Amino acid sequence: MKREIKFRAWNPIESKLEYWTLNDLCYHQPNRPDICLQNWQQFTGPKDKNGKEIYEGDILIDDEYPEEGISFGKVEWGNSGWVVDPWFTVDEFDEYATTHEVVGNIYENPELLSESN
Repeated sequence: MKREIKFRAWNPIESKLEYWTLNDLCYHQPNRPDICLQNWQQFTGPKDKNGKEIYEGDILIDDEYPEEGISFGKVEWGNSGWVVDPWFTVDEFDEYATTHEVVGNIYENPELLSESN
């Protein structure tokens, strides 16, 4: 499967994420010396159960068994691939990430990680 190479980065001045394709970065670099985008994050390839692209730093929700409590996991790069801490290993990521939902990210919704049961 061919994976589209995309990135996003936190814009600290506007307090929002900005999205970039590899083409944007190579040929259409923004002429904006007033800001420096921080903490670049890569698109992982799969999409969540609602079709939303999953990026490094996204927060996924596991609400399949509400009686056990809702928990949240963070998408990050492991030793050799994408993982969701604390749920999925590299080998499980592509399969299980697509059955969960992106509910936020570490910049705009960091409180979700501390709410996890």
